[in-house]
Amino acid sequence: MILLESDRQFSSASSTIDVEKNIAPARSARPKTLAVVLGNRAYRKIYSVDYAARDAEWIKEYLVRRMGIPSDNIIHATDLSLSDFHNLFGDPSGDIKGSKLYRRLRDRATDIIVYYSGHGMANPDDRANYLLPIDANPDYLSG
Repeated sequence: MILLESDRQFSSASSTIDVEKNIAPARSARPKTLAVVLGNRAYRKIYSVDYAARDAEWIKEYLVRRMGIPSDNIIHATDLSLSDFHNLFGDPSGDIKGSKLYRRLRDRATDIIVYYSGHGMANPDDRANYLLPIDANPDYLSG
């Protein structure tokens, strides 16, 4: 990615955009909805995603204030490593019962919202799509 000098003016974490102002209140509460809000910014082997953590923070605010999801029902994290992804979603073998997300589910009626801001990548070999943890090596997606 090439970052143009003109793009640098938008990388300030203190700037505000219209979506962040005057968030309308929720019409109803959603006590059985669980949300996972992730923002991966500081990658070790590839370029950073300047707004990822900030976007995740504002989505969390939006989910609480506009969608009526209790803040206790939101798992919010930034700069997750591969190990963090496994702890949150389950290990690669498919075992999810020890995951943080599984432990937070209240019953089968629970809705889950997942928001991710950061790098993603498609593997050309198996055409699978991946969310990239901050310690990812994009040359070895499936390993």
